[in-house]
Amino acid sequence: MDNFDYDSMGNIATELIAKFGVAYYLKRAAVTNTVDGVQVVTRPPAVKIMGVKVEYNQKEIDGTLIKAGDLKMVCDARVKDIAIGDKVVISGQSWRVENPNPVIPADTLICYKLQLRMEV
Repeated sequence: MDNFDYDSMGNIATELIAKFGVAYYLKRAAVTNTVDGVQVVTRPPAVKIMGVKVEYNQKEIDGTLIKAGDLKMVCDARVKDIAIGDKVVISGQSWRVENPNPVIPADTLICYKLQLRMEV
């Protein structure tokens, strides 16, 4: 049985998202460290991601995990470790990553299917 080339699949996904997607900025959650007994909060710089916004289908909205108004964004895997609490800036509005939903077959990160919720 032949092995499937997931690296090629990841490259194709990155190329398609770059071609059809839009550049957005991802802001990482702040990190708190204790330095000499003092808590220091550091926010990493924003990084550019490429993504394609998709509306959730009405059938996907359950009102609990996925709420009306949530957005789905398929984004490339060039930025690693997107996490719950990170923010994506869309048209000047901050959207919180509720679930990063990484697509990782055979330990190869292909893309993310972010679930985003507008911050109020």
